[in-house]
Amino acid sequence: MQISKINLPLDFENPYWKDNFKDLRNYMHFSLGGGTVRIEAHINHYNVAIYEAVKKYYENEWLGVNVDLVNLDADKNATLPSHIEPALVRDVIFEGYGSSFSQFEMAGSIYNIFYNRDFMNPMFSGLDISQFVQSKQKLKDLDKALGTMRSWELVGNKISCYPKGLRETRIGIIYGAILLPNQLESDSWIQSYAVAHLQHILGSNRRKFSGFQASGGTGATDGDQLIQEAITAKDKLIEEIKARRTILPIMKL
Repeated sequence: MQISKINLPLDFENPYWKDNFKDLRNYMHFSLGGGTVRIEAHINHYNVAIYEAVKKYYENEWLGVNVDLVNLDADKNATLPSHIEPALVRDVIFEGYGSSFSQFEMAGSIYNIFYNRDFMNPMFSGLDISQFVQSKQKLKDLDKALGTMRSWELVGNKISCYPKGLRETRIGIIYGAILLPNQLESDSWIQSYAVAHLQHILGSNRRKFSGFQASGGTGATDGDQLIQEAITAKDKLIEEIKARRTILPIMKL
């Protein structure tokens, strides 16, 4: 199980949205031509686009990745250390996985580093997450075949691990950083994705009026074109953010 939570409220009437991202909303407005855009799109459409941009950012960009080793209690639960907020949790490593990793010829992987080497957390600042996720999926496939599948869920500040009869006595908690609103607002990737998502919303709104009857014929809008352009732009941005991940020297074979 992998999660990526963010601290932005889903209630777009929350004062948080009024107090933050004003410059980003202006950037989005003028990037799409200004003028009637604010008439076609409510301010909360802007906020939805920003929310989606930040969510995708955290799903694909693991900032300041750290790993802490935490003991499991008799019920196979672990309480988050006080310095790890629930929103920062990215994934969980089960201690027993390190021993089986050699089957996939992945010496130097995050598992071997985490369980077989002394390390300082800063070494994970350039973690190649795509390699990590792909490697973990191979382990999950093996676990399914062997009937040793591990899973976890986060409730409040506690991580519950399954099955409850697992032999592990500790887990590794991978967690990352949460940026402040002004840091999110100034990130060029978030700016571009927010613009693209707002364009998608505008296209959806305009498409509703395609085919309407008016004096002299049937009306048409550019809704479909805007949607397709927005989808292409968002897909490209996802590819770009994944491509800028780097592999740590210690992780290279």
